[in-house]
Amino acid sequence: MNSKWTPKRIVAVIAIVLLVGLYVLTLIAALLSTSESSALFRVSLVLTVVIPVLSYLIIRFLSR
Repeated sequence: MNSKWTPKRIVAVIAIVLLVGLYVLTLIAALLSTSESSALFRVSLVLTVVIPVLSYLIIRFLSR
């Protein structure tokens, strides 16, 4: 098995870590039910789309 850390793999791992952290923060905010929870939920929805798209574009750029 090839365990070489390529730039593509690093970008993918960073994207995964960001998404998991984002979802954990959103869950914590929902459980605490603060006034900023709705804003954090909206930001979470936007970043759920933006992070994978940006990581895809970066990986495609690195392929060339």
